[in-house]
Formats: sequence, structure tokens, C-alpha cells
Amino acid sequence: MTAWSYSSLSTFKQCPKKYYHLKVAKDVKDVGSSAMYYGNEVHKAAEDYIKTNTPIPAKFNYIKKTLDSLNNIEGEKHCEIRMALPKTVTLISLLGSLPKTFGGGVLSTC
Repeated sequence: MTAWSYSSLSTFKQCPKKYYHLKVAKDVKDVGSSAMYYGNEVHKAAEDYIKTNTPIPAKFNYIKKTLDSLNNIEGEKHCEIRMALPKTVTLISLLGSLPKTFGGGVLSTC
């Protein structure tokens, strides 16, 4: 099975060529942005708080009330679940059609 993330699907929708170079050929590395790094920090802090009750860093105190509300809901908590689709499911079937930048089966510049 092939695993897809929301960000992978979004990258493909945005630019199939970018997706190809980042995820398939892996000949380009995405250096990320300050927003991406901040988002990763927030997600890690939230996950650690829910999973192991690790205190939230002061700069993320604004999410504590929301996390407490979620944590107080009865049941098993899953911070992240890896899901997959059969290899027969293609990005085209997920997205409905190829973006216009993917013309004639040849990746073009986005």
C-alpha cells in the first residue's frame, strides 16, 4: 500500500512537477519555511501533551484549553494515524482530474 499525507496530496494538486521531484525522484529537498517549523513545533507540543502529559511550552499556552477539552472526551486518543490506500488508487482518482500544469502526460513547469 502507498501512504499519502494531506501535504503530499496538496503538493501534487499545487504542482505535479514539484511533487515528482520532492517525493518520487527525491532530487530536490524542501527547505521549509518559518511557518512550517512553527507548525511542526505546535503539533509536537500538542502530541506530547496528549500522549504523555508533557507540559506545553509557554509560547503554546494558547492551545492548552483546546487540548484539555479534547483530552477530556472519553475514549482512546490517537494523535496521528498512518493510513494508506491500495496501489490501484491513483492521485487522479483522488483528485478527480489532473491539474492543468500536467498536460499530455509530461510534467511541465508550474
